[in-house]
Amino acid sequence: MSYARWGNPGDWYVFACADTRGATLAVWHGHSDKLPSFTTAEVREMVATGDLSRIDCFMPKDKAELLDCFRRYLEDEDDDARRDKKP
Repeated sequence: MSYARWGNPGDWYVFACADTRGATLAVWHGHSDKLPSFTTAEVREMVATGDLSRIDCFMPKDKAELLDCFRRYLEDEDDDARRDKKP
């Protein structure tokens, strides 16, 4: 699931993926060579604290857009977890 795509509205590409750590959220910036992803726990921590400084190329002007993406991702993850618990 994609939560932001380059050029719409900004320079971020944010999407859900999976790696050896389980469900993760990739947070890529169009002007960075780094292609980081964060675990769901790391995303929850960033939303709770509002501290996005670990994200390469983060600028304060991007905070609202990224937090919106992170919250939608967490809602989707929580919905998936609830569905998985149903018998």
